[in-house]
Amino acid sequence: MKKADHIDYACLKKKAAERKFSHDNISHSLLTLMESQSKVYDPKLDIFDSCRTLPLPQEQK
Repeated sequence: MKKADHIDYACLKKKAAERKFSHDNISHSLLTLMESQSKVYDPKLDIFDSCRTLPLPQEQK
């Protein structure tokens, strides 16, 4: 996962320490990990979005 998803794990660890996540973040975060596209996806609820080092594949097109 570290190689394929291009996530800065130091950034993610820092965000996790803030303890600001809730169950609302789960579905949006899982959608991107599975590289699924959805009209309901909200990057503001994606735990990984601000820690991603490269854009999602669907954003590169």
